[in-house]
Amino acid sequence: MSETLNLSFRYAESDYVRALRAHYSSRLRVRFDIIAAIVAALLGAYSWRSPGYHWLSVICLSASVVLVLILFAAFVVIPP
Repeated sequence: MSETLNLSFRYAESDYVRALRAHYSSRLRVRFDIIAAIVAALLGAYSWRSPGYHWLSVICLSASVVLVLILFAAFVVIPP
């Protein structure tokens, strides 16, 4: 005796957003990424004032901005 059982689910948007944020927080290293962004920004700001190291400041500030944008996208833009 084999019967077919059909199930259907409905998710609220808040459930979906909460699940995505939980997934990202378990997969991303949020604390490390925030610390890395801050350190890169501070290193970039420090090297901006040092003569001959403007290339390092541009790289560090760019890396900091990219990390912040990734975190912003993961927790604010993508879930909705």
